[in-house]
Amino acid sequence: MSDLIPLISVYGYVAILLLISEKLIKNEVVSRKFLHIMVGNIAFILPFFESRLVMAFLAAFPFVILTFLISPYSPVKLTSRTSCGPRFGTGLLLNSLGNPCICPL
Repeated sequence: MSDLIPLISVYGYVAILLLISEKLIKNEVVSRKFLHIMVGNIAFILPFFESRLVMAFLAAFPFVILTFLISPYSPVKLTSRTSCGPRFGTGLLLNSLGNPCICPL
């Protein structure tokens, strides 16, 4: 139950970033870069989790699935707002956040 607050914080933070990048920043390149840079700040929330599994599978892994579903390789065809940037860039970022949660040094 103590992981609930950090988990809500992660999803709330990402939701706020998506709203800011979609609604307030009109330039697609700047919006994408802002989102990617700011998502990296989730690393500051990770120490507040008590369970590494909750951190990895509930905080990081759902975003990997969503990133795949909006990628060009998705079985679900969605129209993307932008075509710039690497196809799996966000997925790689999420993996870099999630892997240390499962396999710490």
